[in-house]
Amino acid sequence: GHWCCFLGQVPVTVVGSVKCGDHVGPRPGSDMGRVTALGAGPVIGIALSDKPEVAAGVVKVLAFAGLNAVSHADTAQYQTLLDSAVSLERKVEVLDGKVSKMGVQLDDVQDAVLGTELRV
Repeated sequence: GHWCCFLGQVPVTVVGSVKCGDHVGPRPGSDMGRVTALGAGPVIGIALSDKPEVAAGVVKVLAFAGLNAVSHADTAQYQTLLDSAVSLERKVEVLDGKVSKMGVQLDDVQDAVLGTELRV
């Protein structure tokens, strides 16, 4: 049979470990996915999260149509663009953590100021 899913963020049961940014394609003879190289076989989308365990597990995949039409000549440019997107995503996660930490510190300063005002 053929694979069919909605376009967008789709949960896919994948066998094998997965890293955010990996291409996910159908696993022959099953209703599950696997990591595949661009141009090495059908691709249904790109993994949006990591799954370090080898056992089957659900991974959110950005599923879309048309990736299989990317020619081998375009593969290097596409991979560079994808690597940049994954790198930026990780930088955003780091910055988000720093902003959250600064929010907690700001709350501590506000509490200290309020405590000082109450004593005065």
